[in-house]
Amino acid sequence: MPGLKKMQVQNLQVPHYFRCPISLELMRDPVTVATGQTYDRSSIEKWVSDGNATCPATMQRLTDLTLIPNHTLRRLIQEWCVANRSRGIERIPTPKQPADPQRVAALVRDVTRGTAGGTALQLLLPALRSLRALAKENDKNRGLMVEANAVSALIRAMFRIPSSSSDDDDDDNLSSSCSCSFDPDSLSCCAPLDHDQHLGDSLDVEESSLAVLVLLPLKDSERRSIAQCRRRLGAVSRIVRRGRSMDARINAAVLVEKIASDAPEAAKLAMGQIPGLLEGLVDLLRGDHSAVSPRAPKSGVKALFSLCLCSAASNSERAVSAGAAAALVEHLPAAQHGDADRTLGALELLCRTRAGREVVAQHALAVPALVAAIQCRSSFQAAECAAGTLLAVCSGSEEVQLAAAEAGVLTQLLLLIQSDCTDRAKRKAVELLKLLRRWWAEDPCLAELDRTDVVAF
Repeated sequence: MPGLKKMQVQNLQVPHYFRCPISLELMRDPVTVATGQTYDRSSIEKWVSDGNATCPATMQRLTDLTLIPNHTLRRLIQEWCVANRSRGIERIPTPKQPADPQRVAALVRDVTRGTAGGTALQLLLPALRSLRALAKENDKNRGLMVEANAVSALIRAMFRIPSSSSDDDDDDNLSSSCSCSFDPDSLSCCAPLDHDQHLGDSLDVEESSLAVLVLLPLKDSERRSIAQCRRRLGAVSRIVRRGRSMDARINAAVLVEKIASDAPEAAKLAMGQIPGLLEGLVDLLRGDHSAVSPRAPKSGVKALFSLCLCSAASNSERAVSAGAAAALVEHLPAAQHGDADRTLGALELLCRTRAGREVVAQHALAVPALVAAIQCRSSFQAAECAAGTLLAVCSGSEEVQLAAAEAGVLTQLLLLIQSDCTDRAKRKAVELLKLLRRWWAEDPCLAELDRTDVVAF
């Protein structure tokens, strides 16, 4: 919807009572506070979250922070938008109201009770489905779930961790409750929900819990409770490889990325040793999966990047052995924007290993795709990673150097150096130009420079 400045240019006057007194913008979700004043929900929520306890218009103290939807005003605003549709005004959608905190808390309790098994088990799946629907609606609902300790309950449900009788949301208990031996293909991760439970129901609980878990922020202690238990990681690996749906596999990859992104190096290396995990992530990059869901390769790339982003090369070596280098090269032509950044970043990390450089050097698509990434410069980060990857691969192969020169990389490197890219990107471009000096004479932009005694770099 156009902002007020654009409306004013169009000589369209917005009724003052349609504007939020805080933002002065057209209200999209008008709500009334205890003083009777109406504000846009997002504006008054931010006002309160900033520590203010008074009504912005009257400066009266807000003894009750309940926000009452002003449906009448919202309908009037919608009618005004429709009446001015010919002037480029879009009708504001009817907002979904935040969930009742008591309902969210009740659903979390149902998950906790259902995890214990017995007759309460029948409450578990409906509660998980309801929580997922609420989590997908808005940030407010997700915040209510975090406040209700939903993450701990979901981890317990997914990994069949028996609830503590004294404190169901004890993070330390989450981290210390698994001492079982490692079996990545075992259905039961820590403790069974019910010995008589059908296999399908157990997998439903596992994947339904995961679907909600990836929508919520995780605290460090909650990430550790998964990362420090090989059996729980084995369950995640199994879903990445053999989840019953593509959505389940994608969610498992997202969870891996969430855990690995802020994990210490030792934890990342331990995750890389989980049987089948890297192979499952690589499989998500395949083109046939991209046709089913564009999220599949993106989630796989992000997880691989996070796992390989460490000083030790062991995860990168395992990823190359799992086929990651070739899969990333083949994914490059279809990668766009931020996805291209991560794809090229992961490829550069793999090329720090000898095996990774060899795979990329021998792949027919690699050099043209990397030169194209430098040329299109969807972002300076992508161009930098592409230059870094080429530098690593060209350093050990004159054949690759020639292929890069014939693909026109020299001109593209000069253009990159003259752009507003980072100093690190320029350093990589300069190093690659130096490496390719013997082919300067073949490039019209550098031929004249190569015939002088001037040292260019």
